[in-house]
Amino acid sequence: MPTLDAPRALQSSQRIWDEEIVPSLYEYIRIPNKSPAFDPRWQQNMDRAVALIEGWCRKQPVAGLSVEVLRLENRTPVIFMEVPGQGNETVLLYGHLDKQPEMTGWRQGLSPWAPLREGDKLYGRGGAHGRRPAGSGRADVRAAHPLPVRRLHPRRVRGHGPDS
Repeated sequence: MPTLDAPRALQSSQRIWDEEIVPSLYEYIRIPNKSPAFDPRWQQNMDRAVALIEGWCRKQPVAGLSVEVLRLENRTPVIFMEVPGQGNETVLLYGHLDKQPEMTGWRQGLSPWAPLREGDKLYGRGGAHGRRPAGSGRADVRAAHPLPVRRLHPRRVRGHGPDS
């Protein structure tokens, strides 16, 4: 039975993270995509954030990957991604794209909308927390996908706000 080559998968995930995901996170942090409760003009920034993540996902070399943006009027959109599997089990990865407001208390030299990397830490509003599936979750699916036998059926639902 084929198995995952763990060192190779780790190396691949690290490359994807460094070359693709971290630069995407930099772009994402620059978008002041606050939750609708905190920004009456939330739609414009939400659309930018959705376009960024949707575009990256559509470029992924994962056979059978489908990406769909679902929208309802006056609601935050959902990005639904699905990869066909060979089993009956489902893996669901969830995250959200909206951010909390800027708040106060940022250390000198840091800003919520200007990404800054210090060592292995990336500072800026929206670089962690519920965005995990937008980053490492995507690398995980890519690393596992080449296995000849896939028993799981990964589905990703990207909710984008407290109402998702």
